[in-house]
Amino acid sequence: MHNKKGILIICLLLVFMVAFACQQEQPIAPESTTPEDIFISKTNGVGSPPQFDPPTPCNTGSDGVPNVLITFGVQASDPDPGDMVLLRVGYSFGMNPDITPGLPAGATMTPALPQTGNPVQSTFSWTPTVNQQGWWGIHFFAEDQNGNQTICTVGIDIGPPPTGGGEGCTPGAWKNHLLNIGEWGPTGYSPGQTVGSVFSAASAFPSLASTNLLQALSLPGGPTVLGMAQNLMRAAVAGVLNAAHPDIAYPPTPAQIINAVNERLASGNRQAMEDLKDIIDTANNAGCSI
Repeated sequence: MHNKKGILIICLLLVFMVAFACQQEQPIAPESTTPEDIFISKTNGVGSPPQFDPPTPCNTGSDGVPNVLITFGVQASDPDPGDMVLLRVGYSFGMNPDITPGLPAGATMTPALPQTGNPVQSTFSWTPTVNQQGWWGIHFFAEDQNGNQTICTVGIDIGPPPTGGGEGCTPGAWKNHLLNIGEWGPTGYSPGQTVGSVFSAASAFPSLASTNLLQALSLPGGPTVLGMAQNLMRAAVAGVLNAAHPDIAYPPTPAQIINAVNERLASGNRQAMEDLKDIIDTANNAGCSI
């Protein structure tokens, strides 16, 4: 079963690489400031705006799969004595920039939002379904009584369900457990190494190229070309680490992943990046044995 899955994933990577070699390269959209990669504070000049406190994962991205719980805490406070903070939430999906008040179907905040306090806190929990695959932006708004507001966005990219067979560790595993127990060492890659030193085509996105590998595992991602490049890189870094680790039975080789990712980044084609991201993400969710 492991060999069949390995051959399938390698073949898919090679097919995409050959197909792109025959296509006319599309221009790359310039980098821009988008909701998925900024932390917004607005003030009317009266006092200081509220702030989001650790461990709120503002401006980070994470990968999820159907039927697996996603949860994190959110806390906001205001440095001005006597001020109160109103915390509320909304969401966006895919290419649609509109923010809808509330949460994706099935998601909850405990306690439910809106809530007022200083500090004010709540816990996000969501077990997405197969029909909820795609990029979701969860947007938290903290506002004081003077009208000062700060917005915190958390990107969640729901990929396809694992297919079984083979082995693969997720971006979350590589940035937490596997980092803490020293499993980066056997891969030959270091957390502080830049994305551009591994993926040469990342130079098309300067902010991406200068990010280090550990930071890349938490990139926020999003529906734009830059956001999708971040989604792809989050999966690709975990994929390269999996492929390079001698104790993980991961089908593709590091070179196969790097070459395929470079072609997608160089193309500037958002859909092509997403297609490859889904393939790598599936392999990364095959099961982590270390």
